[in-house]
Amino acid sequence: MFRNIILLIVLVSGLVAGYFVGSYKGREAMEALEKEKALQETLKKDHDAIQAGLQQKLGAVEDQRKSQLEEAQKKYQDQSAQWEKSKANLDATIKKQTVLLANTNRDIDSLVKKLPTATGAERAKLEAEIARLRQQAQSIQVEADGTRCLQVQAPRAVIDALGK
Repeated sequence: MFRNIILLIVLVSGLVAGYFVGSYKGREAMEALEKEKALQETLKKDHDAIQAGLQQKLGAVEDQRKSQLEEAQKKYQDQSAQWEKSKANLDATIKKQTVLLANTNRDIDSLVKKLPTATGAERAKLEAEIARLRQQAQSIQVEADGTRCLQVQAPRAVIDALGK
């Protein structure tokens, strides 16, 4: 019996010792777990702050893109309106250039008719004036051809390339 009491005391002391040793090691694990939870919470706050900053930057970039798009659309509309206005005046411009070209050619013809009867300095003056008028007629003709060309619809790819 005395032996059983001793064995019981040894068993109880072993249980008490195991409890305190296990409790001590469990305390370290609990402290480590608390540290990990605090670290996780800190990292989550950092993540949320970074994500909020990125969302804000993304919103700013989106706003900037929208404003640039609106600006480009406004510029396109202004240019289209200006083109339509210019296009509406093409017929009047072509008529004016045709009349101017006809008058210049008439002046050249009249000077060419005077050329055979002209002498010396007068002939040189007439030839210089004819050369100037022919140059002017050529300029008017090129400008008139360009204006007539504007009446022809250009392919969309060409217009887009010119707009860039």
